[in-house]
Amino acid sequence: MTRREFVSELGGIIRLLREHSFLAYSSSGRREYEQKLQTCADYFAYLVFRKTGVPVRALPGLVSIESVRDASYTAGKNLAVRAAKRARALADRATGLNRDYYAECARVWERAALALGEPDPE
Repeated sequence: MTRREFVSELGGIIRLLREHSFLAYSSSGRREYEQKLQTCADYFAYLVFRKTGVPVRALPGLVSIESVRDASYTAGKNLAVRAAKRARALADRATGLNRDYYAECARVWERAALALGEPDPE
C-alpha cells in the first residue's frame, strides 16, 4: 500500500465519521455515534495493519479518530503515535494481567508508528 492509498482510505474513514457527526448531538443518537466512532477506529487499525503489516487493535478509547481534521499521511502517523502513547499510559495505570495486555498493545502500536515513519519501498 502506498502513502497515497493510505491517505485516500483515511479520508474515507474521516468522511464516514463526519457524515454521522450529527448523531453526537442528540441523546437518542449518542450510542449510535459511539458505535460509529469505534467502527472508524477499527477501520483505522486495519488500515495501519495493511500499510505496516503490524497487527494493531483499536481498543475502546485508544484511537481518537474524531480528532483528525485532515486526511494526510502525517495525521495518520500522528494518530498511531497517540494510540501508542495512550496504550502505554493504560499499561502504566493497570495491574496484573491487564498491565501485560496493555503493555503488549503499546509495543505493537509503537512498532506500527515507527513503520509508518519509514519511507515507502520503491
